[in-house]
Order: sequence, then structure tokens, then C-alpha cells
Amino acid sequence: MKDSTTKDRIFTGLTVLIIWQILYNFVDVEIFKVSPLSVLQNIYENILTREFYLDIFYTLAFTLCGIILGILIAILLTYLSYKSTFIMELSKTLVMIFKAVPIVSFIVFFLFFVSSKYLNIFTASIVSHQIVFTNIMEGLSNIDEEYIFMAKMYRAKKYLIFKYIYMDHLMPYLKATLSVAIGMAFKASIAAEVISHPKYGLGTRIYESKIYLDLNELVTYSIFIVLISYLVEKIVLRCLDARD
Repeated sequence: MKDSTTKDRIFTGLTVLIIWQILYNFVDVEIFKVSPLSVLQNIYENILTREFYLDIFYTLAFTLCGIILGILIAILLTYLSYKSTFIMELSKTLVMIFKAVPIVSFIVFFLFFVSSKYLNIFTASIVSHQIVFTNIMEGLSNIDEEYIFMAKMYRAKKYLIFKYIYMDHLMPYLKATLSVAIGMAFKASIAAEVISHPKYGLGTRIYESKIYLDLNELVTYSIFIVLISYLVEKIVLRCLDARD
């Protein structure tokens, strides 16, 4: 399959804007009318305010903290699970529970114990942890044991075995899992902010747009969330590619 070019992306973006404008012209209820031009104007007005950058900073900082925390926990549990079948079964059970229980339940649960300001750290870590753990465990299970046996037979150093066997084999799994985990973690983080509505956060602004029936503001901040999540994902993947 051919990779999309810059020309293709521009054409797709223009097509979306045209369809959006056509739909705008067909909507009769004024409160639901959001045109591309009105959103662009709202974006311009928001980037001139101090609160806008505080919202981005708090959402981005706490979500990234949650993602990093989730990845570290997943790596630790993966290592322990690789060494112990008991911990493996325990970890799989926890991941199964995390997958089955709605993220909203975790958000409400943490609200009993955690300040709304830091809630998205925990929600982002739960979501990223289960995705990273599942994919890395799958990668480890697919490593050919003969490579490890031969490396040990030739008395290769442990860090060389880790670098050239484990890391080289796990890197595709890590890239794929981070691509999914980052987007899902941002969704969970924003959901936590919408429910807990801390003083600063993009989710709080979305909650306020619902209170004031401001669909223009809702679309504006949704666009910012998508862009931030996309940029973070691309930066992380570029860093991993640079490692190769």
C-alpha cells in the first residue's frame, strides 16, 4: 500500500472542510450551527489568552506523567511476569479487570481519594499500562528461544543479549503499542477532566461548553486535543525511529 503524500493530506483536509461547510448550510437550528470560519476565529481568540496555554500545559503535563507511569509499571510487571508464572497470571487478571471495567468507574473511584487536579495522571496510567503490558508480553512470547540459547552458549554479555535480541525483537511491538496507548491515554485523561473539571485543563473547557451550550467551543477544544495527541505520538515514534 502506498504511503499518503502531503498533497493527499491537503486534499483530504480541504474535502473535510467543504463537507463541513455544506452540512453547516443545511442546519437550521442556530445553536447547532458551527462553521469552519467560526471555529478558526474561536481558535485565534483562544490562543491570545493566558488560560488557553495553562489548560494545554496542565492536560499535557499530567497526561504525559500518567503515560510514563503506566509504561514503567507495565515494563516492571512484564519483567516480573517473564520470570514468574504466578506474577504473570496475577498481572493478566489485573489487565483483564482493567479492560472490562469502564474507565468512568475508575475515574469516580479515584475521585474519592485523589484531587481532581491529578486525576488524569491515574486514568492515563491505567489505560497505557494495560495496552503496553499486553503487547510487550505478546512480543516476549514470540521471541525464538534458540537465539537466547545460542547467545548464552557463546557467553554473550547480558546487555548484548538484551540489546540485540530482546530490544530488536520488541521494538516493533513497542512502536505499535505506544501509537495506540498515547491516543487512548489522552482520551481517558480528557474524560477524567470532563467529570472532575479541575481549574485548568482542556477537559474542563469541554465541560463548560456543554454547560453553556457552546458547540463552537466544543469543536475548537476537540481539535486542539486531537492535534496535541497526534503531535505527542509522532514525537515519541520519531524518537524510537532515531534509536534504530
